[in-house]
Amino acid sequence: MDSNKKRIVVIGPEFYHYHTSIVESLVRRGHDVTFFAEIPTDIFHKILKNFSIKLYRHLLDIYFKKIVARLVAADITHFLVIRGESMPGWFLSLLRDSHPDAKFVMYQWDSHRNNEYKHLLKSFDKVATFDPVDAVDFGIIYQPLFFIRGDALPEMNKTIDFLFVGSLHGDRLQILQKFKSTLPIGKNVKFHIYVSFFSYIKLLLKGHFLRLSDISFTKVSFKDLELMIKKSKNVIDLCSSTQIGITVRSFEALSAGCRLITNNPKIIELLPQLESNVDVIDTDYFVHKHLYNEQLTPCSALSIMEPFELDCWLMRLLDE
Repeated sequence: MDSNKKRIVVIGPEFYHYHTSIVESLVRRGHDVTFFAEIPTDIFHKILKNFSIKLYRHLLDIYFKKIVARLVAADITHFLVIRGESMPGWFLSLLRDSHPDAKFVMYQWDSHRNNEYKHLLKSFDKVATFDPVDAVDFGIIYQPLFFIRGDALPEMNKTIDFLFVGSLHGDRLQILQKFKSTLPIGKNVKFHIYVSFFSYIKLLLKGHFLRLSDISFTKVSFKDLELMIKKSKNVIDLCSSTQIGITVRSFEALSAGCRLITNNPKIIELLPQLESNVDVIDTDYFVHKHLYNEQLTPCSALSIMEPFELDCWLMRLLDE
């Protein structure tokens, strides 16, 4: 048996294409991988979560017990938990008891303010986070996020002046609309703001009306996203007010040689070599800037971004 081959259980969110890309990266390097969603994602559980927390938590316990039953006798070398929303402590205790030689690793791509996980820290051998403040507060590893290297697309005309692709939350829509209003006439602006139909109905019931022309009920595939970024001059990435860590979108934009327009200055601290390709905006007072029409400063962005490519990111996380 190959001594370098790991038998890895990944437990994380089913989020766009990112969870499948993580699994594919590990499999590509010869590891056996089993994936479980961190919480059930079917419509029944989503509805129940909003109408009966007590019953929802009961069903979550059943869900995690089923995972334990599947894994208790399995030969596993590593458990990789990403975020671990609603993960009970007893679940990790049972896995540790049944797999005393396995290495338990947790990565947080959400801030503790949004997803409390401090109570789980003692259950892991290694914990890393994308949030530099959480890293200091909890004495854990600061490891920024990643980008996924897609197909080698040919060079193409940059026909999209401003691109935003992301989910609806907070005041994102209002900020984007304000930003668009500052642009000169004739700019090609593409905003794909995803909201699930269930969330849309919830917003309507709360009195929040959204124009269907401003949102989309479908997610963008990885290939379509890769193509859109490749064709874009400027990519907008807006972090929530409770978020300090750098998102995947920022890494995707810079690795593709785009100018990044963001409200998160941490990206410049991390990548000072690319400062000329980043515009940090104040979402309350920003206006269109003439620099958006200028060419980016020539630099080998992809080589600078190489350490943040998904394969390298996973090797660092799993100490390979």
